[in-house]
Amino acid sequence: MTDKIRVDSERAEKAQFSLIDPDSRVNFDSVTSVCVLAFTKNESNLVVVLLKRGLDIPGGHVTIDDDTLETTARREAMEEAAISLGSPILIGYLESNALKDTVGTTHIAMVAAMVEEIHLFDHRCDAIDRQILSPEDFLKEYRGDSLLMQELIRRAQLALAL
Repeated sequence: MTDKIRVDSERAEKAQFSLIDPDSRVNFDSVTSVCVLAFTKNESNLVVVLLKRGLDIPGGHVTIDDDTLETTARREAMEEAAISLGSPILIGYLESNALKDTVGTTHIAMVAAMVEEIHLFDHRCDAIDRQILSPEDFLKEYRGDSLLMQELIRRAQLALAL
């Protein structure tokens, strides 16, 4: 699959992000990626994936075949975590300056969803492993911006009425 907008890893690492509200007028054409905060129904745990960089939420690039955020969210959840989602709810965007000099401001859409089905995880998935953790345990292991992730989890729990 071909990414709609490709951001090389060096630019992505240097990018600065700002969390903006889901009701912001963001054009789908500026969305490079979609990330999913996927919660289990029974205990409201998060389904997370182990990547080379550590534990993270499932997500990935919008491809030229993706026509909605939901399409990307569902595809990435299946590819990385082998899960099927209920109805995804947009909880915000991360606005990025990574490509400001070439294509302008870009966005990463952040969605929340309940897990409808957990499929067999085989190592053909994009991730090394899948884990199901409480939000608190995930935050202890998360290597990224923990304050930002804490806010995203809070927004997801509110949106899903957990």
